[in-house]
Amino acid sequence: MNHIIIGLLLLTISNSYVNNNSEQVSEKVYLHIDRVSYTSGDDIWFKAYVVDPSTNKLSINTNKLYVELIAPDASIIRKRTVRIENRSGHGDFQLNDSIPSGRYRIRAYTNFMRNYDEHFFFLKEITIISPYDEVEGLNKTIKPIDNKIDVRFFPEGGSLVDNVTSRIAFKAVNALGKGSDVTLKLYSPSGEQIAIFNSIHKGMGYFNIQPGFGNS
Repeated sequence: MNHIIIGLLLLTISNSYVNNNSEQVSEKVYLHIDRVSYTSGDDIWFKAYVVDPSTNKLSINTNKLYVELIAPDASIIRKRTVRIENRSGHGDFQLNDSIPSGRYRIRAYTNFMRNYDEHFFFLKEITIISPYDEVEGLNKTIKPIDNKIDVRFFPEGGSLVDNVTSRIAFKAVNALGKGSDVTLKLYSPSGEQIAIFNSIHKGMGYFNIQPGFGNS
C-alpha cells in the first residue's frame, strides 16, 4: 500500500510539472527590424508583436515589452520599454558616433517570460560598423579633405566697363569639384560691405555691379 501511495504522489507531481512547462511558451515575441547592418550614428527602428503560440494569433494579454541592445561583451547598453497597443508596438535605438564596431544582439521579452528560461526570448544579431575603428582587419580611418571653396566669376559679355552696370555670374565648387552653395559678400576698396547674396542652385548665381574706375 505504501508503494502505491508513493507512486500516485509521483504521478501527481509529474503531471503538475508538465502543465507548468506547457505554460512556459504561452507567449512568443517577434521583432521586425529595418535592417541588420548599421553605421554609428544610425537609428535602429523596430516593430514588435507578441503572439500566443497556442493559437498563432497576436496576444491580447500583454501591454508591455522589454527590448535591449546587447554589446559584443554581453553588456546591456540600451534598454527600451515598449507599450503594446492594438496588439503591436514600436521603438528605436539611437546609435551614437562613439559606439565601437562589432556584432551586437537585440533581445526582447515580456514580463511573463522573465519567469522562465531566456531560451524563449527573442534574439537577433546585427552588425554595427564605426568609421573610426577597424572591423575584422578592415581599416576605416577617416582621411581629412581640404574643403577649400573655389569661386569663379563670369562677367556678362566677357568684360566689365567702368560706370556701366553689368551682370556677373559665378559658380562655387568644393575640393571634390562639386557645386557648393555659398553666401558671397561684396566689399568696396575701403572695406565697406556693399552687398550680400547667395547662390541659387548648386553653387551657381549672379549679381549686378557698376564698377568704378581704379576700384577693385
